[in-house]
Amino acid sequence: MRHILRVSIVFSLIVGCLCQLQAQLDPLIGVWALDLSKSIYEPGPPPLRLSTTYRKTTEGYAFVSEGLDAQGRPFKVDGAVIFDGQYHPTAGSPNWDEVAFRPIDAFTSEVTRRKAGVVIQTARRVLSPDGTVLTITTNGVDATGRRTKEVAVYKKQR
Repeated sequence: MRHILRVSIVFSLIVGCLCQLQAQLDPLIGVWALDLSKSIYEPGPPPLRLSTTYRKTTEGYAFVSEGLDAQGRPFKVDGAVIFDGQYHPTAGSPNWDEVAFRPIDAFTSEVTRRKAGVVIQTARRVLSPDGTVLTITTNGVDATGRRTKEVAVYKKQR
């Protein structure tokens, strides 16, 4: 029984170290919080709070964005970041129901968002070289058809 406990502890430590190493090697993995003081939402208003968590998958990344909208209502959007230029479904967004990611370089990608098969937003995602800031600049329309421009600046939390 002691041997099993020791093996379990060692295994847990190894898995923890590997997860930490993977996060260091891949700076996108982890929790990102929206920095409202550096972000722009036109016409606005911005969400009260927003954080996005990225985790590695076999195809790319899975993400979950959670927060409070401008009226204080909680929301949650989840989907996949797969750099194949193909559309993949997302759940929970009133603005889009699928996204396509195309890599530009090691730090930059283009995103196209569609609702019911119609492109409604395009975005450029830029990860800072030090892996601490993620900036997403979006142009398009929201769920009500209003033209929008957003510059969402996220800071790495962990």
